[in-house]
Amino acid sequence: MLKYRIEFSPSRKRYIYLLVLYALLLLSLFSWQQGIFAYQLWVQVFSALLLMLLGVRALGESRRDNQLFAAVITEPGEWVYVDHAQQSSWQLSGRSRIGFGVLWLHLEPKIAGRKAHWLWVFNDQVSVQDYRRLCRCILYQQGPGQTG
Repeated sequence: MLKYRIEFSPSRKRYIYLLVLYALLLLSLFSWQQGIFAYQLWVQVFSALLLMLLGVRALGESRRDNQLFAAVITEPGEWVYVDHAQQSSWQLSGRSRIGFGVLWLHLEPKIAGRKAHWLWVFNDQVSVQDYRRLCRCILYQQGPGQTG
């Protein structure tokens, strides 16, 4: 069984995707038809301010979560954080997905009492070789005939 150490670095694409998402949501607030209900403009302005606050908070959390870390992964999907506070073992599940430029990794704990969590890996966070390894691990977990 081969083990690979994968180094994760901060992702610029993560910030860009979040900015585009919140900008589209903000623009959609002001694309409503005028005069649908009373005080519509106030509702739109209040919603826009709330959305901007949530966006700033999400970008701040993204910056905090977007730190350097490393993990050791095997092809069958065993995952261990190397220099992280969570020194326990995790298992990559078949719920993980491959997207365009992003991987959604679903990690399930091997120790009872912990919650499973999702990890987004953008292609600029890891080397090309490591990105392909992660893709192969996801396909391995999904098994034959389960690619969609």
